[in-house]
Amino acid sequence: MPDDLHVIGVRHHSPACARLVADTVDRLRPAHVLIEGPADFNDRLGELALAHTPPIAIYSYMAAGGAARRSWSPLCDYSPEWLALTKG
Repeated sequence: MPDDLHVIGVRHHSPACARLVADTVDRLRPAHVLIEGPADFNDRLGELALAHTPPIAIYSYMAAGGAARRSWSPLCDYSPEWLALTKG
């Protein structure tokens, strides 16, 4: 693994993981952070920078060929994903 790549495994909605993410982002000041979420929301990530007050949620739905897939991504003020998105 390259020296400049840092991976943090997180448990969603864990305050302890959220602190670890926030501290790591503050310490390393990375140029990019990869966050798990629905891929069809990638082009709309900027909307999360609006004046939201957590909790908020992203609901994603896709249907094709008789199959349907749904994704529910809640973000709280103590979610590691929310802190990774808003620190910086």
